[in-house]
Amino acid sequence: MKRILVFAATGAMGYPLVETISQNSDYEVYATSRKEHHSDQIHWLHGNGKDLAWARKIITEYKFDGIIDFLNYQTEEFRNRYEFLLSNTSHYIFLSSARVYAPCNGLITEASPRILDICADEEYLSKDSYDLAKARCENLLNTSKFENYTIIRPSLTYNSDRLQFTIFEKDEWMYRILDGNSIIFPAEMSNVQTTMTYGRDVAYVISKLMLNPNTFGETYNVSGGGSRTWGEVLDIYCKAIKENSHYLPKVIRIHNVEQVVKNLNRYNQYKYARGISRCFSNRKVESILGKINWSTMEEGLTSCIQFFFQSGAHVTNPSFRMAAYFDRLTNECT
Repeated sequence: MKRILVFAATGAMGYPLVETISQNSDYEVYATSRKEHHSDQIHWLHGNGKDLAWARKIITEYKFDGIIDFLNYQTEEFRNRYEFLLSNTSHYIFLSSARVYAPCNGLITEASPRILDICADEEYLSKDSYDLAKARCENLLNTSKFENYTIIRPSLTYNSDRLQFTIFEKDEWMYRILDGNSIIFPAEMSNVQTTMTYGRDVAYVISKLMLNPNTFGETYNVSGGGSRTWGEVLDIYCKAIKENSHYLPKVIRIHNVEQVVKNLNRYNQYKYARGISRCFSNRKVESILGKINWSTMEEGLTSCIQFFFQSGAHVTNPSFRMAAYFDRLTNECT
């Protein structure tokens, strides 16, 4: 029986992954979380995976055949541990991100340029933002003496707990609906193409790539479900919400998105990711796994909205400062 460790296994990709691989009798699945979890099929390890001493302890104790890593590292954090991780497992899967890609026309492949490689903004490059840190961690793996790793670059990934919309996360736009207020829609993003991938599809792909030596040293896009404009995503959300709550959300269109993202400290996320059209090629991963039955964005987003309302899920209210700012944009009251 193979022992598999999943770091940070409670997110949009991690939780469906441990559920998927725990169904396979060939695997003994261990998963880390800072919160307490209990399961008959999964060995939950309570602790902070970014605590290097704790990570070393559990890896040395259990001797895992495979490690799948969803943790977000700063470059120096990863530099201090990647050799230990690679030398203590047969296969290490690093979760990077499609955010590493620079803006480009047409389908984005694994060979498309990354922001880190072509950006001329010295001030931006002096930082270790999410997209740059992921690319620098990739570089550490690709220039190491090891080959037993695989890099995964998922596109914007969602599930019922994480439903993104334009520059907003689920709790930031969904709480307004539940409060009887409007969805804020940046009009400039109406025709921007986005690619959102269902977390369960990403989990399926990772489960099939795991422990496959043909994937060693390789990088794969995982971005299924097709591309839609943010305007089309809005229509999907509104239709699904009406079907499950009998309430058609109001929408207020704003026309100063650059000022809004600066006020929210999300300008780079908007400039390099959500504010530009991005369509991805899955040819490479399907050359290994065969044709994948991706959930379309309509299917996946609709089912997540349905689950959200039927399960009685809740949202975490944003800060008072953010709520007040949104109210000022919409002339509404939270």
